[in-house]
Amino acid sequence: MHARIIKPDVHGKAVYENKASCAALVKYLGHEMQGMEQLPEFFNARTDGISSEMVRESIDENVKVTQK
Repeated sequence: MHARIIKPDVHGKAVYENKASCAALVKYLGHEMQGMEQLPEFFNARTDGISSEMVRESIDENVKVTQK
Protein backbone atom coordinates (compact mmCIF):
# COMPACT_ATOMS: atom_id res chain seq x y z
CA MET A 1 0.00 0.00 0.00
CA HIS A 2 1.24 3.48 -0.82
CA ALA A 3 -0.05 6.28 1.40
CA ARG A 4 0.61 9.93 0.73
CA ILE A 5 0.43 11.83 4.00
CA ILE A 6 0.60 15.34 2.52
CA LYS A 7 0.01 16.75 -0.93
CA PRO A 8 3.25 18.47 -1.98
CA ASP A 9 1.47 20.59 -4.59
CA VAL A 10 -0.89 22.00 -1.93
CA HIS A 11 1.35 22.06 1.12
CA GLY A 12 4.49 23.11 -0.71
CA LYS A 13 7.56 23.21 1.46
CA ALA A 14 5.64 23.52 4.72
CA VAL A 15 7.52 22.49 7.83
CA TYR A 16 5.72 20.10 10.14
CA GLU A 17 6.61 19.67 13.78
CA ASN A 18 6.21 16.04 14.75
CA LYS A 19 5.75 16.60 18.46
CA ALA A 20 2.38 14.94 19.04
CA SER A 21 1.26 11.33 18.92
CA CYS A 22 0.88 9.65 15.56
CA ALA A 23 -2.49 8.17 16.58
CA ALA A 24 -4.34 10.08 13.84
CA LEU A 25 -1.89 8.78 11.22
CA VAL A 26 -2.30 5.16 12.36
CA LYS A 27 -6.08 5.59 12.33
CA TYR A 28 -5.90 6.98 8.78
CA LEU A 29 -3.71 4.11 7.58
CA GLY A 30 -6.13 1.58 9.04
CA HIS A 31 -9.27 3.18 7.58
CA GLU A 32 -9.62 0.51 4.87
CA MET A 33 -10.58 -2.05 7.51
CA GLN A 34 -13.37 0.07 8.99
CA GLY A 35 -16.77 -1.49 8.55
CA MET A 36 -15.29 -4.98 8.43
CA GLU A 37 -15.49 -7.39 11.33
CA GLN A 38 -11.77 -7.34 12.07
CA LEU A 39 -9.35 -4.79 13.47
CA PRO A 40 -6.71 -3.21 11.24
CA GLU A 41 -3.46 -5.15 11.17
CA PHE A 42 -0.08 -3.94 10.06
CA PHE A 43 3.15 -5.71 9.17
CA ASN A 44 6.88 -5.14 9.04
CA ALA A 45 9.83 -7.05 7.59
CA ARG A 46 9.72 -9.66 10.36
CA THR A 47 6.12 -9.87 11.59
CA ASP A 48 2.55 -9.91 10.29
CA GLY A 49 -0.55 -9.02 12.31
CA ILE A 50 0.82 -6.06 14.27
CA SER A 51 -1.93 -4.16 16.11
CA SER A 52 -2.67 -0.47 15.60
CA GLU A 53 -1.73 0.21 19.21
CA MET A 54 1.68 -1.47 18.79
CA VAL A 55 2.31 0.59 15.62
CA ARG A 56 1.40 3.82 17.41
CA GLU A 57 3.61 2.99 20.39
CA SER A 58 6.56 2.02 18.18
CA ILE A 59 6.38 5.24 16.18
CA ASP A 60 5.76 7.50 19.19
CA GLU A 61 8.70 5.96 21.08
CA ASN A 62 11.06 6.37 18.11
CA VAL A 63 12.58 9.70 19.03
CA LYS A 64 15.92 11.29 18.33
CA VAL A 65 18.12 11.41 21.40
CA THR A 66 20.10 14.62 21.62
CA GLN A 67 23.40 14.78 23.40
CA LYS A 68 24.10 17.65 25.76
